[in-house]
Amino acid sequence: MRALRDFNIPKIVTDDKPIFIRLIADLFPNAKAEDKKPSHLTKTCEKTTKNDMGLIPEEQFVKKCIDCADILDVRHCMFIIGPPGCGKTTVWKTLIQTHKNNNQDGEYDTLNPKAVNVDELFGCYTKSKEWRNGVLSVILKNQNKC
Repeated sequence: MRALRDFNIPKIVTDDKPIFIRLIADLFPNAKAEDKKPSHLTKTCEKTTKNDMGLIPEEQFVKKCIDCADILDVRHCMFIIGPPGCGKTTVWKTLIQTHKNNNQDGEYDTLNPKAVNVDELFGCYTKSKEWRNGVLSVILKNQNKC
């Protein structure tokens, strides 16, 4: 129950979260999943938010940063979506600074996938049957250089 909740809640839009919680409660009628306890990462994120980013470490903001970290623990990448001004950029920048403060590596690239066509984004074969790397291929290749 807790695994379903903790893994999926960060990916669900706010309006659908109560519905999802009720579905899980119906699947596990007699169970009660404990909330996650604050981790070392949570405390470091709060310090990073205040000291490095110059922001107030509100509980919801820090939770979003930790949710992103949890997703990245099991996934290679993620998309952060939302309306303008909702804090998308601040969340991932705070998270990467938190990892740096924990002496962990972190790397990111940003791109606008609408700025290129599909072949330029993913790569394609040319008319002469040669492979031409796309933007994503080049980014991944550069990030994997030692």
